[in-house]
Amino acid sequence: MHRINARSIAAVSIALLLTAATLGLSNRPAAQTTAQTSNQPGPDSQRQAPDIGALLIKGLNDTDGCLKVITAQTSEGTNTIIAWFEDKAAVENWYYSPTHTRTMQMVGADPENKKPMAHVKDADAPVMVMASIKLGGPNPLPGPMPISQISIELYTPLDAGASINGRLMPEEIKLEHFNSARTDAPAQPAVQTDD
Repeated sequence: MHRINARSIAAVSIALLLTAATLGLSNRPAAQTTAQTSNQPGPDSQRQAPDIGALLIKGLNDTDGCLKVITAQTSEGTNTIIAWFEDKAAVENWYYSPTHTRTMQMVGADPENKKPMAHVKDADAPVMVMASIKLGGPNPLPGPMPISQISIELYTPLDAGASINGRLMPEEIKLEHFNSARTDAPAQPAVQTDD
């Protein structure tokens, strides 16, 4: 296990707080999200700050090879943003993208200091990235916010599972042994047998 210093925790905390801001997007109408991302004066003639969460989601969606982005909150109160990428190169596209680079620079980090996934040998496997943050709880981390947990995790799918009428994972990710069915699919003609 690696020891992390307070500055690293603060930097990651700020970055993930920006990410956690995306959670409000999942329940907002598109018009409201658009209105909050503009820097135009509002009805009260004051300029609003841009919605960092909306900017992060737009940056992810604009990244070549990013297949899908969603936000979620767990029953334990962990806020997360989940993004699926077609492969390792697509994750690197996000890592070095202007949006991610600016976010890292805001917290004093330099994306050029570390090559992401350098030890991952399978460059063709799809990747799901989850960036999670939990506010409150025991053992708060050092910094200005009451953050008790931070996590950035990467996963690849197993070639198994089943779904009816769609799945959380993007349909672009093809798995040979994943069973899927649709209730709106045309009925198959009955097979007649000679008895």
